[in-house]
Amino acid sequence: MSRAVLPEGNYARPETLHIDGERIVVTVFEERTGRKKEFAFHEFPVARALSETFARGYARATGPGGSRRTIGSAMFLHSTLRSYARYLAAHPDAPSSPTELRTAHLRELRFKRDRQSYEQLLALRVVLRGDSSVPTAYRELLLSPLRAVPHKQRIEAYTASEFRSIRRSMRAIVRGALTRVQAAEAEVAGVLSSGVLETDRDFVLWMLGKKGDVPRTAKGLQAVPRSHMIARELLPSMQEMAAAAVLMQCLTGHNIGTLLELTADHHRADDQRAESAMVLTDARKPRRGRYRAELNLAFDASDVWEETSAGDDDFASPAGIYRIVLELGSRSRNIAGSRRLFVGFSGARTSALCRPLAELAGHRRRLIWSHSGQAHAGVDTMRIRRSFLELRQRPVDHTPATLADTYLSKDPAALASNQRVVADALDDEMQRVQTAARVTALTPEQVTAASTDPEGVAAAIGVDVETLADLLAGRLDTVATACVSNTTSPYSRAGDACTASFLLCLGCSNARVEPRHVPIQRVLRDRLEARRAEMLPVEWEARFGTAHGRVLDLLERMPGAPQDDGAASETAGLIDQLLDGRWDLR
Repeated sequence: MSRAVLPEGNYARPETLHIDGERIVVTVFEERTGRKKEFAFHEFPVARALSETFARGYARATGPGGSRRTIGSAMFLHSTLRSYARYLAAHPDAPSSPTELRTAHLRELRFKRDRQSYEQLLALRVVLRGDSSVPTAYRELLLSPLRAVPHKQRIEAYTASEFRSIRRSMRAIVRGALTRVQAAEAEVAGVLSSGVLETDRDFVLWMLGKKGDVPRTAKGLQAVPRSHMIARELLPSMQEMAAAAVLMQCLTGHNIGTLLELTADHHRADDQRAESAMVLTDARKPRRGRYRAELNLAFDASDVWEETSAGDDDFASPAGIYRIVLELGSRSRNIAGSRRLFVGFSGARTSALCRPLAELAGHRRRLIWSHSGQAHAGVDTMRIRRSFLELRQRPVDHTPATLADTYLSKDPAALASNQRVVADALDDEMQRVQTAARVTALTPEQVTAASTDPEGVAAAIGVDVETLADLLAGRLDTVATACVSNTTSPYSRAGDACTASFLLCLGCSNARVEPRHVPIQRVLRDRLEARRAEMLPVEWEARFGTAHGRVLDLLERMPGAPQDDGAASETAGLIDQLLDGRWDLR
């Protein structure tokens, strides 16, 4: 194992800012890959002093400890600064030095509130934050709070069937590539072991196996015609690697940029024999900030979408697709000299036979997937991520609040789906509560049968024969119901007499009702509805809403009960006293 050491005493950090003669150039070194690219500032249409100011701030932002550590982010920052330089050049009061920058050079951008202006302001914050040559008023306005501007185009998730079709299509592409590469690898092994090169194909395969390249002339051209077609059989194409990256995103939900940064360096947390696979690897998500960008990912062998794949290869789990891509790109990684996970064939006509799949944009547009009998070209990885989050309903490298506020609440499809889920859950819960709180009711047939078969009726309603007799005689009445066990109330201590309001009897497990109670219940319903107009809606709902719903349920269960206006009128005053709270123990 290699150990980290300090640089030698004469070490000096290489200069990235080069100002000489007419040229102003900043060299950016990508942090993880070591790639470099030069960005020119002397071409900006502003005064040279301003170009130098932008270049110095740009060098700080892209250098060690800076916030722009990839070639892609550096390119975007440079193009945004160039756009602002054009804006300054066209301004009526164009500055000739950083000291001449005025708040007027920012106000229009802040008032526009479009995406381009917002990005220019953010870029200026990064570049000019620590520059003392910028006037104070300009700096204060630049650093004052900004309201984020959303993208004009709303990003919507794929439907569940579209998402399933994409997974199926990407899986077919990767499976076909793996089958082809495995067959070509077996052919290469045969050529290397035999050493017999009878055909041009044998020679090309031998060169690929021994040298990691196709036969070339002194000028770097192909020495064997169509050798790139033979190499294409042995090495996965960039489009096939793009399909593998999309499939891994479908199974993990990570940002595609995070997945493209994955390397082949990993650890296995399982015993690689009896236990299910568990792959541990490192990843980066720069948008999480300087100190939280590095993260560890664990890919397990769980079938994410319950789509068990046929054959020995596991295309249905994150660990399975990771191992498949390891095998698929093993030779292309060796040829490219890269540890990136996604490395594909770049073409035999170039000096670099293989290269990492750094950008997916150009390749994902050529990915074909079919849905409902129609072929579709191109895959939107942002929609893929939203589909995963909507269907799985769990955060991936962000907080639950970000999942709810940034993703689910802004997706119309997800909002409607979540509303249906919540509505179904509330309906199920309401049904459960209503079923649990329903009072046992005696039908008119049971009341008639009680004179001839008291034992059977008593058993049907859960009481003994003596209690049934008292119930039918009215000796157990509690205004609108009857109570069969006053000392086992769910609202009082066991063994003590119940002290709950008679309104709670409408949903008590000890309550029983029969057709004789229906006229009283009708009066109770009318009195409750009359009080609705006399009270605030919130107050009425809090005091009488539950009782009203329960009495309606009791009346619906005995629609054919006879009218008895005389008995009802006699209890009207009693019900008013009950609703006034005069019958409650205080």
